[in-house]
Amino acid sequence: MNRLLKWLILLGFFLGVAQPLGTSTPPTPVLAETRAAPAPQYTQSDPGSYFYILFVQWVTNTGLTAQPADTAVVYGANTRVTVPMTAVNQNGWFNASGNRISSVSVNEYVNGSWQAVNVGTSISHSEPTSSADVTLPAGLSVGAHYYQATLHYQNGDVRYSRVFTVNVTPQAVPATAITLAPQYPSILWGESTQVKATLTPENATTPINNWTTSLGSLDRTDSSLVNLTTTVPASATDASLKNEGTTASLHATSNGITGTTQVTVGGITSQTLNEGATLSYHPTALDHLTGVAGTPTYTWHLYNANNQAQSWPNGSVTNQPTLTVPNASMALDGMYFQVTVSWQVTAGGNTTTINRYSNIAQLHVNRQSAQLIAVPNMMFAKANGQDPTVEDFAGTTPVVLRLKNTSQNQTSQAYDGNNANFLSVKGPQWSLAVAFTPFRQTASNAFLGGQTSTAIGQFNLSLNGQNIAITGDGNNHPVLTNQTRDLNATLNTNTTVTLPNGAVKRGTYQSIATWTVTRAPQ
Repeated sequence: MNRLLKWLILLGFFLGVAQPLGTSTPPTPVLAETRAAPAPQYTQSDPGSYFYILFVQWVTNTGLTAQPADTAVVYGANTRVTVPMTAVNQNGWFNASGNRISSVSVNEYVNGSWQAVNVGTSISHSEPTSSADVTLPAGLSVGAHYYQATLHYQNGDVRYSRVFTVNVTPQAVPATAITLAPQYPSILWGESTQVKATLTPENATTPINNWTTSLGSLDRTDSSLVNLTTTVPASATDASLKNEGTTASLHATSNGITGTTQVTVGGITSQTLNEGATLSYHPTALDHLTGVAGTPTYTWHLYNANNQAQSWPNGSVTNQPTLTVPNASMALDGMYFQVTVSWQVTAGGNTTTINRYSNIAQLHVNRQSAQLIAVPNMMFAKANGQDPTVEDFAGTTPVVLRLKNTSQNQTSQAYDGNNANFLSVKGPQWSLAVAFTPFRQTASNAFLGGQTSTAIGQFNLSLNGQNIAITGDGNNHPVLTNQTRDLNATLNTNTTVTLPNGAVKRGTYQSIATWTVTRAPQ
């Protein structure tokens, strides 16, 4: 009988051995946040194992067969995390000298050291193992928490777990609004710009899950930042470019909320100026070109309505980032303009020309009427500054009177009939004429000398270095013709009036000057 029992036991040893359980650590779940785990406080114990002899007796080696797994949870003030683990009991031969788990303690790695944690424990025995669940304190803070469990047995044995992690992530905060902001709201064709999305509220955690654009392509840097890139048109003078710029509409979506912004592709806008004014136009799209090598070439083009190239007016600057067109004429009204930028890039021995194009915008010129701003009162006297006498007209030669300098104590303000001898005309194209009536005595209205023919004066207007002869016969006589710039000038004392001699009466004599400005050429 004993020999049979021994044989049966030996047979059971070889045939009834169960494979050790839990000899490898279970897979670690993907965590919302990863950090390097600290070194364990205690060296991890060898895994537990057991086998069954002829379905009669368990033979065990204490230790963990199921290690505590890493866990990821969302923060909650009342959230508790339960960590299960399984360990082998040591039952001995035929239930003699049993050694079960009596308790479990847990330490947490905090601020560089391991500290005991007050946990709840639930132990359930089922031969040959025990399930030991520990419940961590509620309301774990956001971040990674590192723990190591110690299993205490009835006979004083201890076994140590692996270091396991509980990663606590913030609660999701949905976005209520999305604001999109392009780095450059206006770009040339072929250029790019970043577009950034900002969520409201600031602590929103819902990601931007979709970006779209009506024009160009998007390169997504991260969930809140993309690059919008446009292509170079096949033809720089394509009719589709004749516009105020093409709008690229961008949209970003998060939590069912959509934000929208626009980028104008083309870079220039139509310009309106007054006739005779100077156009100085610098589009901001030229200030942020990408990939420029060396000094780029700027070319401003002028087209008619049929896209035929035209010549800019003399004096225009058309090879700089700022387009300058002086003294704009009505011939520019309705024309179209465009800028192209080019530079060369050399790579691998090959040189490539890079081109960027604007849209084709229109020029508008407002026709301006010339305006007569100021005309002078003219006081005449003899060369010595004294008023003429009756005796001065009794001689045999005509009397020459010179314009008085009456500008003393005058302000800079110009007005109609000013005493500063100031003459002012504003406008892009104009001609100026004046009519002087024959001199009459202010008291009696009698002509100077008593006869109309002898009352005619000969005026010499000294203006801007010119001497302009005018007959005082009451008719319009040209002063300046076909002028293209504003006039701001002062008649100097070389301005004279020549009066015929003859019998005159004492008194004050006056000629009425009528100044007329007309548009020229007509």
